[in-house]
Amino acid sequence: MASSDPYASAREHGLMLGTPPPPEARVTRGNWFYAPHNRWAFSHMMLLAPSVEVSRGSGPVRELPDRRIDPSVVEALTCRDHAGVERTVGDLLRRTWSDALVVLQDGAVVYERYDNDLAPDQLHLLASVTKSFTGLLVLLAIEEGLLDPGRPAVDYVPELAAGVFGDTTVQQVLDMVVAAEWDELDWLAHEASPDQEDSLFLRFLRRSGTWVDSLHETDEGLLEFAATLQKAGEHGEAFMYLTPATDVLGWMLARVHDKPYVELLAERLWSRIGAEHSARMLLDPIGSPVASGGLNTTARDLARFGQMLLDDGRVGGDQVVPPGLVRTLRAGGDPAAFARCADVAHMSGWSYRAQWWITPEGHPTAWGVCGQILWIDQDAGLVLARLASAPDSVDSARDVDEASLCETVLSYFRG
Repeated sequence: MASSDPYASAREHGLMLGTPPPPEARVTRGNWFYAPHNRWAFSHMMLLAPSVEVSRGSGPVRELPDRRIDPSVVEALTCRDHAGVERTVGDLLRRTWSDALVVLQDGAVVYERYDNDLAPDQLHLLASVTKSFTGLLVLLAIEEGLLDPGRPAVDYVPELAAGVFGDTTVQQVLDMVVAAEWDELDWLAHEASPDQEDSLFLRFLRRSGTWVDSLHETDEGLLEFAATLQKAGEHGEAFMYLTPATDVLGWMLARVHDKPYVELLAERLWSRIGAEHSARMLLDPIGSPVASGGLNTTARDLARFGQMLLDDGRVGGDQVVPPGLVRTLRAGGDPAAFARCADVAHMSGWSYRAQWWITPEGHPTAWGVCGQILWIDQDAGLVLARLASAPDSVDSARDVDEASLCETVLSYFRG
């Protein structure tokens, strides 16, 4: 029996308890994205969908000195939610279905909290935070001359010629200023009425390999799906959050490096940040990685990735990414193109660059559905990594609450 508390944990909902769990408590590939099932699913994705290891390599673990302050001090801080109501950080963490929050200052842990029975060594779905890893790999490929941002995308992936990506440049795909017949938010209608007629986003989700039901089995993958999308408007004029664009970028990366995307991610990034644990990447039905949203990591290792960027791309004596790439992110994207997108009207002053969301102050952030966040404040030496399992995939009011939560915590440590 599910708990009547909307903020209850997976255990309080009784999910996946019992041998076997009763039918009403089971989390499956046909319900995992729905609340409350996602409270369990987001930290158990490897039990629900195919995945592959993203190796941490054999190098030393980056130590994170423990300088944690009394957590009650942070949780007693107050901020205003989307409705203007004053709430404590502790209350807002609960009301945004938080699973973990880790804050680093100058490379040391100053705050750490886990909820919903998440363990510090447990992997959790990052969802679209994955896009920012892919974007960073594309910037590296551009830096090394493997990709030309001004060239047509079809120069690298000719299979895209007949669809919306047939006349885009690499840069347009990277910055998500592609004019496609697409509405990322049409998933919300399906959440409200699961029996509705199919939507483009639901078709995408099925081809990601993470969503299966008896009527819609498929052996087509994300790349084949991306090639079928059609154009609607002029590229380059307005920001459009287009999840399949990131999978196209992953496709390009595999082509120009002549190696699988997951191997590239491990070699160039994950094995070089001092991660404590190997990550896992979800796979679509034909074994391709979900470069747009399939990465699973621990909260601390996500923070280590952010710390690498905060340190101008360096970990110890290893320059993982050139400092100029961090400056590229901090410079932000085209504010006019971003402002033309009605879906982000609540993010005044923000921009989008290379699969990263850039704050008005120039702080690179990465966001994923249901509350995943990585926030890098290079000026103050702060990294915030946040994992969650909120019930609504997209909610602008919750976005405001989460941004207020993050800013309040970061402001405290800025002093």
